[in-house]
Amino acid sequence: MEKKYSIQWQGDEVVSFEVDGVQYESLDEVPDEADREKLLGLMAGTREIELGTPARPSINLGLIVLTVFIGVAALMCVISVLTGVSTWRGMSREVEAPGQVVEMVTRKDEQGNEFYYPVVAFSLADGSRQTVQMAEGSWPPSFAVGDEVKVLYDPGKPLEARVKSTSGTVSLWIWTMVTGVLAVAFVLATLLAWWVLKEVPDTPEMPDDFAKDFKEK
Repeated sequence: MEKKYSIQWQGDEVVSFEVDGVQYESLDEVPDEADREKLLGLMAGTREIELGTPARPSINLGLIVLTVFIGVAALMCVISVLTGVSTWRGMSREVEAPGQVVEMVTRKDEQGNEFYYPVVAFSLADGSRQTVQMAEGSWPPSFAVGDEVKVLYDPGKPLEARVKSTSGTVSLWIWTMVTGVLAVAFVLATLLAWWVLKEVPDTPEMPDDFAKDFKEK
């Protein structure tokens, strides 16, 4: 059976030594030399615990999570605002003109699905005629050749004209809406993470007399 050793301290002074329940006031009173060496090693180890270098600070994972969430939320807010301003400025430059569908172009996606894109002819402000294939396609086709439509276009970029429709307007705001929703989601996630971390109790500190009560079996 292994022996039990302990050292009793009072401040920085050793009060007594104990070997298997037998107390000694000094090392000289310990009869077994092996026990004395064990107690000396225990004293040295205790000193290292008391006087050793400070432990490295632990990484605050909660703070890292909050920082990441706040950063992503801020980034999404910035993107949402920038895309929203850009879309609003683009729409404010658009003018409306009557147009007519002159052709329907069929395209296939990677899965082989067919979509129909209208080709619309309309008059510009200077009286010239412009024909543009619209970027928005559909299945089934939303238009037929000969249909009268309203066209919205930027006078400086007539080739980017679009048919006036609710779906077309919504598609212009898609990035603003997506990034706005993500920004709100990350703000809520940040608040939730902050509340959860606030409710987690702190890790109890190690008692100061741990080293003094240390026992080696």
